[in-house]
Amino acid sequence: MSYASRKAKRRGLEIWPGYVDALSTMLMMIALVLVIMMAAQFALSNALVTRETQMDELASRLQKLTDALSLERTNTESLKEQKKVLEAQIAKHQEVVSGIQNNLSTTQAKLNGLQSERDTYKYEMEKANDQAAGVRNQLAELARQIDELNKKLTLLTADLATAKSTISDKELKIKDLDNKLKKRMLEKVEELSEY
Repeated sequence: MSYASRKAKRRGLEIWPGYVDALSTMLMMIALVLVIMMAAQFALSNALVTRETQMDELASRLQKLTDALSLERTNTESLKEQKKVLEAQIAKHQEVVSGIQNNLSTTQAKLNGLQSERDTYKYEMEKANDQAAGVRNQLAELARQIDELNKKLTLLTADLATAKSTISDKELKIKDLDNKLKKRMLEKVEELSEY
C-alpha cells in the first residue's frame, strides 16, 4: 500500500471519530431533549390533573352556588309573599289603629267634657258645702239661742211656779183676810144693827 492510500485510509479513520463524537453528541442532545420533553410532559400532565381537579372543585362550588342561588331565589320569593301578607296585615292593623285613635280622640273629648262637668259639680259642691257650713253655723247659733231660751224658760217656769205659789199664798191670805173682813163686817153690822 502506498503512502497515499494509507494516508487516505488514515484520513478516513480520522474522520470517523469526529462523526462518532458528533453522532454521540447528537444522541445525547436528543436524549436530553427527550428527557426535558418527558419532564415537561410530566409537569404538564400534573398541571393538567391539578387544573382538572381545580375545575372539578370549581364546578362543584359553582353547582353549590347555583343551588344556594336557587334556594335564595325561592326564599326571596317566599319572603316577598310573606312581605305582601305582612303589608296586608299592617294595613289592616293601621286601619284598626286609626279606628282606635278615632275612638280615643272621641273618648278624650268625652273625658274632657266629663272633667269640665266634674269641675262644675265640684265648684257647685264646694259652694253647697260653704252654704251648708253657713247653715250649720246658723243651726249652731239657733241651737245656742234655743238653749238660752230654754234656760230662760226654765228660769221663767221656776219664777212662774214661785209666782203661782206666791199668788196662791196671797189668795189664801186674801181669802183669809176676806173671811176676816166679812166676819168683822158682820160683827160691825150686828153692832150697828144693835144701835
